[in-house]
Amino acid sequence: IVLARDAKSPYLKVDAPMPGTPAYDAGVRADDLILRVKSDGQDKSTEGMSIEDARKLIMGDPGTRVTLTIQHDGEAATEDVTLTRAV
Repeated sequence: IVLARDAKSPYLKVDAPMPGTPAYDAGVRADDLILRVKSDGQDKSTEGMSIEDARKLIMGDPGTRVTLTIQHDGEAATEDVTLTRAV
């Protein structure tokens, strides 16, 4: 996932999901907000988080899981998306 700072909120957004990645396959789309990252027993809001800190939480050993709470662009509802990390 290529992350960017969202200009309209304090959260991070998906700049581009890369084809063939778990996020892309799970339906994560460009301009989705990432509101929370749940990984390795941590549950953290991305509000005010640096891109590098978010990347460290999202990346991990292949085969392990991470859950992203996302909000699709233009939608009010949020969705938890659990991904199995790949290489």
